[in-house]
Amino acid sequence: MHLIRKLTAAAAALFCGLAAIPPVPAAAEEVPFSCTTLADGTVSVKCTDTSIERAEIPEEIDGCTVTALAENCFDGCALLEEVTLPDTITTIEKFAFQNCASLPEIGIPAGVTKIGDFVFEGCSSLTAITVSEDNTAYCDAEGVLYTAGNKTLLRYPAAKEQDACTVADACTTIAPWAFTGCLYLKTVSMKQVTAIGADAFMNCSALQTVTLSEGITELIGASFARCTSLRSVTMPVSLRKIGDRCFYGCAALEEIYLPEKLERIGEMAFIGCVGLKQIRLPASVSEIGDMGVGYTVDQDGNYVAVPGIQFDVRFGSYAHRYVREKGLPFRASLSQNTMLILFTVVLLAVLLVIGISMELHRRKKLRMAKEQEQMAQRRAARSERRRKRS
Repeated sequence: MHLIRKLTAAAAALFCGLAAIPPVPAAAEEVPFSCTTLADGTVSVKCTDTSIERAEIPEEIDGCTVTALAENCFDGCALLEEVTLPDTITTIEKFAFQNCASLPEIGIPAGVTKIGDFVFEGCSSLTAITVSEDNTAYCDAEGVLYTAGNKTLLRYPAAKEQDACTVADACTTIAPWAFTGCLYLKTVSMKQVTAIGADAFMNCSALQTVTLSEGITELIGASFARCTSLRSVTMPVSLRKIGDRCFYGCAALEEIYLPEKLERIGEMAFIGCVGLKQIRLPASVSEIGDMGVGYTVDQDGNYVAVPGIQFDVRFGSYAHRYVREKGLPFRASLSQNTMLILFTVVLLAVLLVIGISMELHRRKKLRMAKEQEQMAQRRAARSERRRKRS
């Protein structure tokens, strides 16, 4: 019995001793970011694990405030489905979310004052970009990213399930690559836009019709390249330049009106537009780049004229010389001024002929009258001689 009491006491003491030992803290989860210290002592972060599926960026790392996502921060994180940005973020550098193919949506905090170029390029699952209502630099309209006041459209989400887009009335600029790779967008219209950045609508596979607003003077680069469903584009009278490869590979394009004051058609601007069978080139065009219009690529990779194509050109214009030198089929017409001049020349010629004819006729009548008068005088003289002889 005494032994049992001793064993019980020893066990109790051991249990109390173990309970008094403080627990060993669990190892902190490693944050998959590298940090770069900025001039103001804050840090920018960059993801170091491209297999990450969810990322919650902390406000601080090692006592330093996180204020920026570095260039290419999540580039290639194809499995990333969710990102939470802290309120301390002020800068999102270019390509930050490039090729995050699984990311469906993202929120921009109130403090963000800089978003770099091509931040969401390759985000093929992105349906919405929402911006805090307290943000003074950026805003969103139904998940479409704009600068404050809807002045510049920065990014239309590639997977936004809406087949029509009417650009905000206040928008005057569409940023480069703003619509690239949109999967469901079929029609785009705009009212006040005066500038469209390079390659803005490239690879929009469902896009069918586009109406561009007056005031746009140039389509830069491959604006509509590989829009394989594009059928019709309404161009503004203000347009002066069509960029290199602007409509490259738009095989479904069937009609396009080139405005009267268009000056330049870039290199390979309409290459592969095999649906364009009738093209009118304005007399104002003074430059057409190499294979700018009228060509496609055959099965052997050779550049050839589009089968069945026909050009309407102004006689004597640069476009007339272009199609003639390239051996492309064309019909040449005269300008109204030229036709008026020709009509005037013909009319003057006819009047001149009539005048000459009338003058000749008058002279003939005078000559005949004179001859008749002379004959009458000769007859009278003969009669007078006969009378005197008798």
